[in-house]
Amino acid sequence: MPRCARKVTAVGEDIHQLAWADVCGVAVRINIALVCEGSPQELIGPVGVGARRLCHEPAR
Repeated sequence: MPRCARKVTAVGEDIHQLAWADVCGVAVRINIALVCEGSPQELIGPVGVGARRLCHEPAR
């Protein structure tokens, strides 16, 4: 099965605003507060392994 692309496509002014991501062709809103260490603009582009782990872990 081919892996689908995941990338952040848009961010807000600060980490407290939800960002937009494209996951396998579906636009979703994501919380970047836990993975953003600098400017939110730095997160635009392909999603890394750390963000993938956060997005796919079940809620506790």
